[in-house]
Amino acid sequence: MKTQSVVAEPVVFERTYNAPIAKVWKAITSKEDMKHWYFDIAEFKPEVGFEFSFVGGEEGGEQYVHLCKVLEVIPQKRLKYSWRYQGYEGNSFVTWELFSEGKSKTRVKLTHEGLETFPKTKDFARECFVEGWTSLIGAMLLDYVEVTDLVKTIEINAPVEQVWQMLVTLEAVTNWAQSFSEGTVVESDFQKGSPIVWKNHKGEIGASGVVSERIENQKLVFYYVDGEETYTEEFELTSKDGKTVLTAKSGPLARLWAKVHDPQWDKALRKIAEGVEK
Repeated sequence: MKTQSVVAEPVVFERTYNAPIAKVWKAITSKEDMKHWYFDIAEFKPEVGFEFSFVGGEEGGEQYVHLCKVLEVIPQKRLKYSWRYQGYEGNSFVTWELFSEGKSKTRVKLTHEGLETFPKTKDFARECFVEGWTSLIGAMLLDYVEVTDLVKTIEINAPVEQVWQMLVTLEAVTNWAQSFSEGTVVESDFQKGSPIVWKNHKGEIGASGVVSERIENQKLVFYYVDGEETYTEEFELTSKDGKTVLTAKSGPLARLWAKVHDPQWDKALRKIAEGVEK
């Protein structure tokens, strides 16, 4: 009995995020959000009785079809669904509980119980679930709902007037924009109040905004609206002994995207420097 009690102990995680409760709720209930940090679920609705499935498993190992059914929903407070595996005995239950800790903080409690009903194999061992939820709750969800600013600085061996042209000339901007994705297309005249649109190689819009500030040879700011989120890209230039110190600031960005863009901005700034240091 003692051994079974230990095995039957549910997996419980609690974590407080620097994000409003509405944002965290959306992250755990929107399939478009979940695919970035959780699992790529074809269809999901936070409605009692809704059934969904997805495929997952240890990287390089066997992949399992997860079969789930929503059992309880209290918007922005509680979400519970069953969790079992196609072709295997057993059934478990996952419960998300959200608690507002102020305007921009949310405490999340995750409980996964019923693990003792699964086959006694390595892949269904409690330790595997602990490892999986540790990654999802402690890292993946954190990086998705919390935001940060990305700031990069480079000293360029060229006067500010030349570096400025690398930021407001369409051909030059298109060149260094390839650092983020090959085939990127930029549409703008870079005048204050003008639109700025970034498209991928397929012509699909990746970001659209407006040039919100332009101080010749000093500062350029792009302002973007992405759904309910807003962010800016700022470029500041200062002269230093005939050289230029260029600072690029992007944000607020989800930590997830900041990690992706970090090396891309390094490459972009090097391209800007190379464009005037020839």
